[in-house]
Amino acid sequence: MKKTFMNIDNNNIGNLKYDKILFESYYPILFTCLNKDNDLFLCVCCQNNKDIKKWLITKTSPEIIIKLLSDQITIRESFLKFTDIQLSITIDLGGKKSVVINDDNDWNPENSIYLPDKDEYMDVEKDEFIDEIKHYERMISNICYNSSYIYDIFTAANMFKQAIEADGFTSIIRKNDKNNDVCFNCYNYNKKAYELEYDKNFSVDSSLEPLKNSLNLAA
Repeated sequence: MKKTFMNIDNNNIGNLKYDKILFESYYPILFTCLNKDNDLFLCVCCQNNKDIKKWLITKTSPEIIIKLLSDQITIRESFLKFTDIQLSITIDLGGKKSVVINDDNDWNPENSIYLPDKDEYMDVEKDEFIDEIKHYERMISNICYNSSYIYDIFTAANMFKQAIEADGFTSIIRKNDKNNDVCFNCYNYNKKAYELEYDKNFSVDSSLEPLKNSLNLAA
């Protein structure tokens, strides 16, 4: 049974349990967690002294963690891929917990003193994270949703695309068919072009092809 890390009432996150510890000292420093819905979160302990403990937590995906563990992206970049859930959590000496959502200073991609250092990679040695990468690859292969859920996702993706284009931003929806898997990656690049808003893999039944084709989803 996985050990509980922390319970977070905000954003319906709930109870987070340790998934994989990627770096640790006397305590976990960089790690992933899962909630009861199997949503994946990336966490870093950015402050730990006698007066206060502080963590930054963001939602993530197995694909992003694999890139992190393959030195394809920096540690800081891995924390900035999703912007819908960015939490700053502190616990003081008396045990009082504070949860702040989307703190502009903590999560500033240029000036944050709490995010991992710029240009810092995991500096992976050969086969160092081979087991962890296999673990996240299994997560990807196990993602399978029912038809009604995928219908909602397709519809929402189309609405998302139209809304972003109406606002003058660029929205890219990419399609890749392989081994009967249809993978949709919706990227909303804001003016700074670094925010990955959506990244999911779907195993799609052939009966949904007419629906997929009827939606105005750019390949």
